[in-house]
Amino acid sequence: DSYESFSDRASLIEARGKGGSLVDADLSFLDLRDINLSGLDLTGAVFTGSDLTGANLEKCNLSSIFAQDAKMGRMRVKGGIATQAFFQQTSLEGVDFSGLELTGANFLLCQMPGVRFDGANLPGATIMSSNLEGATFHDCNLEGGLLRESELEGASFKSCNLTNVDLRKSILLNAVFEDVKADGALIYGKPPWEGKISDTDYAK
Repeated sequence: DSYESFSDRASLIEARGKGGSLVDADLSFLDLRDINLSGLDLTGAVFTGSDLTGANLEKCNLSSIFAQDAKMGRMRVKGGIATQAFFQQTSLEGVDFSGLELTGANFLLCQMPGVRFDGANLPGATIMSSNLEGATFHDCNLEGGLLRESELEGASFKSCNLTNVDLRKSILLNAVFEDVKADGALIYGKPPWEGKISDTDYAK
């Protein structure tokens, strides 16, 4: 069993320096602001109540991580993978997920204004009851995913695959849809990609 719990930031840094495994590690309730964990395998790691604001997790394997009540604003994840990652009631403000593999990832009740999913692969992902105001989804794949009951005001969808995506009850005020593939997408009211953007509140 590779599960290991770390009681403080210092012990985590020491383990990293010794090449210790962080697979399935319990990193809960730690102050990890601006920490550099780049390139590590964090598969299945737990981040309950942790603060990773500004942390460097570039080129990390974040598959199946569990983050709840965590602070991850401005966290850097370029070049990583986060298949089946789970985020709940977590702050992800301004995180750039561009180019990441996020198949089956879950974002529930998260604060995510300004996030970027440009070029990301998110088939079957679930994003529910989250704030994604001003988020960008350019050249990304969301096929078969859930994007429900979320705030997407001012979000931008360009050259995006929305095939069979469930957008019901999401707020799409002033959202931009250009050159999207949306066959089978579910939405209440007239889909905004079929005509001019209006001020209709699609959440109703």
